[in-house]
Amino acid sequence: MTENITIEKMTDRTYLDYATTCNIIQDSHGLIWFGTNKGLVKYNGITFDKTDLYRNIKDLPIDVEIKSMCQNKYGNIIICTTNGTLMEYDIETDNSKIINVPFQRFLSGNDTLRIIEDDYEYLWIGTVNFGLFKFNKISGEYYHFKKDPTNPGKSLISNSIWSFYFDNKIKKLYIGTFEGSINIYDYETNSFSYTILDRINPTFQSHASVNFIFRD
Repeated sequence: MTENITIEKMTDRTYLDYATTCNIIQDSHGLIWFGTNKGLVKYNGITFDKTDLYRNIKDLPIDVEIKSMCQNKYGNIIICTTNGTLMEYDIETDNSKIINVPFQRFLSGNDTLRIIEDDYEYLWIGTVNFGLFKFNKISGEYYHFKKDPTNPGKSLISNSIWSFYFDNKIKKLYIGTFEGSINIYDYETNSFSYTILDRINPTFQSHASVNFIFRD
């Protein structure tokens, strides 16, 4: 049975024209947010509107190129820009605030791939080459996790982090890596385990990246 599918182009003469979209999320109100190299764009089902992230932030160089973003349990959008700036955008008040982290130098350029905030308000930041950062926004405490060849069973399998999934039911964080493997972080033991997606084919493992993880 053949299903007829209609594809409609919706972005003519909008803020998404000639923009590169890195992330797309939908909030609890049904609004769709696009993180692009030209800034944050909101779609309400009818129009596309660009958000001024720096409207209430002064004395900072403006960097609208969004590298990664996520939504936390409060509905706010956490954003990382190309220069490594982290900010939290409040959808309800239309205000942003800077999140100061002591490891910003590791986040600049093209090094930040994915960010996620878990239900414990820890911000997890995955990089291309520098492993994984776990940051407490309240205390400022952070942990830097990296691949440890001397402890392969309990450390990251790769320093290149491509995706996250937080499972609140079993209190575990799934971490997709470049080497075709998934690390699993256990909150109770503060340790990692891992699983390889294809143990039979080593070529798959060395050339594959886990770009997205979701639960059905």
